[in-house]
Amino acid sequence: MTLSIDEYAQKFKMSPQMIRAKIRANRLQTAIDESGQTVILFTSQDRQPKEQLEIVQIYKDEIVELKQRIEHLEQKLERAGEQKEQMLRDERDLIERVYLSKDEQIKSFLDLIGNRLNGSTNLTSQHHLKKPKLELKHYLHQHHYTEDETKRVMERFAQAYGSDERILQHSGEFVLDFGRFNYNDLLLRASV
Repeated sequence: MTLSIDEYAQKFKMSPQMIRAKIRANRLQTAIDESGQTVILFTSQDRQPKEQLEIVQIYKDEIVELKQRIEHLEQKLERAGEQKEQMLRDERDLIERVYLSKDEQIKSFLDLIGNRLNGSTNLTSQHHLKKPKLELKHYLHQHHYTEDETKRVMERFAQAYGSDERILQHSGEFVLDFGRFNYNDLLLRASV
């Protein structure tokens, strides 16, 4: 008995391509019929179960191979997902470091400006703080006040004593504290 490739494929529920592959692998006996077509020699009924077992084995082999390919692709997909997540984490960390760096630069810049602004006022106040308390008479003598100018300044201090917090006395003498107060109005040389 002979079957065409299509008949054999239908009988054993296989694709014609698979039948041709079996023919090329010499797993099926073939012949050429009078019309010139390749036919499969099918001589006994005991071959049918053997062929079916072969087909089942082929399908099992293909299933195993497909499962392995699926596992391989799933592993690749999982690795790709992990790599993508790691890249995103690295990118986030980089962005955070950049922003932190910029924040530090801005903070340093603002601190520098603040220090410079405060430094100019602090320099003045530190300059006054470094000046010791000075007796009024000694100050007037150092700055070459005349006798009349000294007398007028001493009278101004005496009149303001008790009502002006700037007027200080130590051991009965007026004392100037340039670190805390400005005395320009009281130390004027011209008469009031």
